[in-house]
Amino acid sequence: MLVNTAKSFARDPQMTFEGQEKADFWTAIGGKEDYASSKKLQQEDSDHSSRLFQCSNASGRFIVDEIPDFDQVLPLRSQPSSPQ
Repeated sequence: MLVNTAKSFARDPQMTFEGQEKADFWTAIGGKEDYASSKKLQQEDSDHSSRLFQCSNASGRFIVDEIPDFDQVLPLRSQPSSPQ
């Protein structure tokens, strides 16, 4: 979706990896600040289950709803899809 949005602008989208952003990027979004980047956050094994939220301001108020019974299951990349 982001790529489709980016294509609607006059400039070509550029792939930039985290930590390699140019200064004008940070200026455009209001400046660079510290953010959570602890190695512990990158560990897959966690005592906390995944949670998903839906945010909306369509009514003029900012509303956050948790999606119940959310379970994040990552697809297996190494197995070819089987014909049906």
